[in-house]
Amino acid sequence: IDEMYHTSFGYIPGGQEIVIVPDPGNCQRYYLFSSTQGNFPRPFYSILDLNLPNQWTNGRNGALENFSSGNAQVLSLPSNDWFRGRIGFAASKLRSDNSRFLFVHDGLSNIYRMRITLSGPIFDNYIINCGGEESSVQRAELELLELPNGEYKLASSSTQTSGINSPSHVFHTTLNSS
Repeated sequence: IDEMYHTSFGYIPGGQEIVIVPDPGNCQRYYLFSSTQGNFPRPFYSILDLNLPNQWTNGRNGALENFSSGNAQVLSLPSNDWFRGRIGFAASKLRSDNSRFLFVHDGLSNIYRMRITLSGPIFDNYIINCGGEESSVQRAELELLELPNGEYKLASSSTQTSGINSPSHVFHTTLNSS
C-alpha cells in the first residue's frame, strides 16, 4: 500500500505490501495476502467471498471467510522464526495446471514459493536464498517478471526509514514453471 486515506487523519503513508489473488477454482473468491507489522512480522491471508452476505450492508454480498483464528490465517512456511523485515509478495498469472505461484520474501534473505491450488495456498518446498542484511526498511516490494519461455525473474526494492530508495535487487535465479 503506497498510501491510505483515513477520514480522521487524512493521507497515511503505507508500509506493507498486499497482493490479491483470484481463487483458481471459484471466480467469486479472492485470497488477500498481507503481513502484520512491527519488528517480527508474519505473513497471513484472508479470503474474500463475494457470495457471502455482507454484515455491514443489507442486500449486498462480499465478506471475509472465518477461520478458527478469526478472519486471517498465518501462512504455513518452514521457518519457525518470525520474519525480520518488511514482507514482500508477488503472484504469477494462472498457470496451465490451474494454479498460481505466490512468492513470499521474508524481508531479509529468503523467498518462499507457494502454490495456490484448488485446495488453497500450499508451500511447495522451494526456497531461494538471496542473501541480505537487516536494515531499517520502512517499505518493501517484490516484483515478478514472467518470461516468454515460462521462467520467472524476481526483483525487490525497499525504502529506508529516511525515505531514500535503496537499489533494486534482481534475483537472477532461474525459476521454471515446475
